[in-house]
Amino acid sequence: MSYAFENLRAAVVDASEADNWSDAVGEWYVSSCEIDDDCEETCICGQENLRYLYTIRNRLNGNVLYPIGSRCIKRFENPDMDEDAEYLRRLEMLDEMGKHGIWESDWSELKPLLSRGTIEWLYSMGALEDRRCVSFSGDDDRTRELLLKTFNRRCPSYKQIKAVKAILSYCVLPWYEAEYCD
Repeated sequence: MSYAFENLRAAVVDASEADNWSDAVGEWYVSSCEIDDDCEETCICGQENLRYLYTIRNRLNGNVLYPIGSRCIKRFENPDMDEDAEYLRRLEMLDEMGKHGIWESDWSELKPLLSRGTIEWLYSMGALEDRRCVSFSGDDDRTRELLLKTFNRRCPSYKQIKAVKAILSYCVLPWYEAEYCD
């Protein structure tokens, strides 16, 4: 085992209820993601120059470990944790884009962040249930279908892109900030 993995394992087990890695990994979930454009942070394992900084939280005792890098998230060998980390990374990128004006963003910048998986994850997490989404499209199922339909098109119409930007700006990003940003 590498020195970095030993550092991660020690930190996780120390902050867990379980006293071994195999049992401890099941106690943790990804609770947030930040982007460090300057890559100045160091993972708890010792890996330097992190761009994506994840916070993980223990569901049994509430303990928090930060910063955790992408490679260490994968070391948990938990597909749900990997999936959550990926979608939170995409949402953080959308949030950054939103701070600079999502309305000015080109579709080619938005589409890579809106995979079918991301849209389904947003739906399953309740991000499309916001009253603003429902009033916009009728209900969360229709919002989901609109997002999927637009995502599946090679060249969506101006109206479809505008609708997606509205859903992102008025529903998804406020939900994300309320749920995952401190």
